[in-house]
Amino acid sequence: MAPDNKAASIPLIYQIFILWLEPIFALNGAYIYVAKPTETLQIITPPPIHPQTLQQTAIETTLMWEVASLYVYFAFIELVILRYVGTARRDIWRLVLAGILFSDMGHLWSLKLIAQAAGTPDAWYDPRMWTRWQDWGNQGLTWFGFLLRISFLLGIGF
Repeated sequence: MAPDNKAASIPLIYQIFILWLEPIFALNGAYIYVAKPTETLQIITPPPIHPQTLQQTAIETTLMWEVASLYVYFAFIELVILRYVGTARRDIWRLVLAGILFSDMGHLWSLKLIAQAAGTPDAWYDPRMWTRWQDWGNQGLTWFGFLLRISFLLGIGF
C-alpha cells in the first residue's frame, strides 16, 4: 500500500468516534472484563446462556484478561498513536484502521457463534433482535465501528 500523504484532514465523524468515543468504550470494556466478569459475560451473551455465566473457569478468566489487555491496546493506539501522527497522516490512519478491522471481524464472528449457541442465529446481525441495551452496546457499537472503518478505508466522506 503506497503512502497517501495528502494533507486532507480526517472528517469529524471519524475523529469523534475513533479518537474519543471508541477509546472510552475500550477502556470501560477492559475495566468490566476484569472487575465484573459475570456482568461482562451477561452483556456479551444472550439471556438463554446467562445461567452458564455465573461462575467463571480459570480459562474464561484468563481469556477475559486477555481481551481486556487488547482493549487497552486499542485505546492506546487511538488515544496516543493516531493523535501523535495527526489528522493529516491519512496513510497511517488507514493502516491502523485496517488492523482494527480484523479485530472487528473476529468480534462479529464470536457474536455469530454465541448467537447460534443460544438458539438465536440471526441475533448477531439483526437489530430487531437486540432487545436489551447491552445488545445495542455490544453488537450495535461493534457493527457501527466495523462499518465506519470500512467507510474510512473506502474514502467515504473525504
